[in-house]
Amino acid sequence: MIELRQLHKEFRGRTAVEALSLAVPHGCIFGLLGHNGAGKSTTIGMLLGQVWPTSGSAMIGGYDVTRNRSQALSRVGAIFEAPVFYDYLSGWRNLEILTNYTASVSRARMTEVLTWVGLEGRARSAVRTYSHGMKARLALAQALLPHPELLILDEPANGLDPEGIHELRRTIRRLHAELGLTILLSSHQLSEVQQICSHVAILDRGRKMFDGPLSSALAAPEWVRLVTDDFPRAVAMLIEAGLVRESAAEHRFALAPGVGTASVARFLVTHGFPLHEMTPLQATLEEFYLGLIQSRREPAVPQ
Repeated sequence: MIELRQLHKEFRGRTAVEALSLAVPHGCIFGLLGHNGAGKSTTIGMLLGQVWPTSGSAMIGGYDVTRNRSQALSRVGAIFEAPVFYDYLSGWRNLEILTNYTASVSRARMTEVLTWVGLEGRARSAVRTYSHGMKARLALAQALLPHPELLILDEPANGLDPEGIHELRRTIRRLHAELGLTILLSSHQLSEVQQICSHVAILDRGRKMFDGPLSSALAAPEWVRLVTDDFPRAVAMLIEAGLVRESAAEHRFALAPGVGTASVARFLVTHGFPLHEMTPLQATLEEFYLGLIQSRREPAVPQ
């Protein structure tokens, strides 16, 4: 659906996006991750033809965005940066005004998208009476008007409370499942991305650090929390026996490849260590992300 080829952008000599190559498969929910200033919004701006690349190309559905912008964006809906509405007008009237500037949309289609995002009962209310979550859903309705195949969302959960984030997550999942949309989601909220995305790319200071299925990012060594009477001695013996690869703070260790917790438990009991707790720990996207970023930024050790 999306293909970026050595996409590069500089602003007055400062690199915002560095030779980014990336492919977003049809039908996936793809997370574009990074801290503020990592290059996410610049990348999306180039995808939408609102930021001109210094070099490289951005393709959507086989069309080059800079050369064939209208064809590339004909089936794309987007929320880019903070959406702005006339707060003294109703949600319905805001959508009507938008369609006057873009393409004509039937009343039936407007009713349909408002129903999709759960605003059918408040469509005639003034936007100033909407919560942050409702405004986010109105922005999503706006993005759905052109019958998109691709939905691009730039930090859609910004400013939302936990309830609003939950509602938005549920709506995105439903749109993906029932409409078969491809969704590109830019975010720095890693726990949310882990819950809804199938693929991720991580940017840091404009450079790609990782790109692939989420399952690959989380396929780290299996970590286990162990509480016993002499943790340092127990782990040292486990490492020597080849059952454990490494240890960390907070009574954690990583299993060696192919080793299960049952083997570790048998070893500890056989050698007289009481087991107060042994709990497998699930890898998280946050841990993977922080590990990547810190590995790049840590200064090299002088030889």
